[in-house]
Amino acid sequence: MAGFLVVLLLIRYNNNEGEGASGRRNGMTLSSLQRYILRTCYLERRKLSRQKLLAFYSVGKKIPSLKDQIDSITKSLERLIARGLMVGLGEKTAERFFIREIRLTPVGRRIAKTLFGNQQKLI
Repeated sequence: MAGFLVVLLLIRYNNNEGEGASGRRNGMTLSSLQRYILRTCYLERRKLSRQKLLAFYSVGKKIPSLKDQIDSITKSLERLIARGLMVGLGEKTAERFFIREIRLTPVGRRIAKTLFGNQQKLI
């Protein structure tokens, strides 16, 4: 891959308060798409191609157009990166970034783990 430039987009979000099951962390509400992205990345345990995220729209009665799906996934990824929950890997041009792959930060892994819920302890 001669022309492939790896760009890491990471902004730290340092606040150590907990998160409830509703997807809220420190007053931050996560959309259902953002929760899906975090869960999927957590289960992959490595870099994830953004093409795998289109499966979010395979379930449902009214499926948006492919352009709308890609736009909403891009916007959600950029917001998760801005919150410091993910790192985006891709190409950088003069005008914008093209995110090809994503992976979780340690904070993102912690939040994704809480999205699955807590296991009950056996007595």
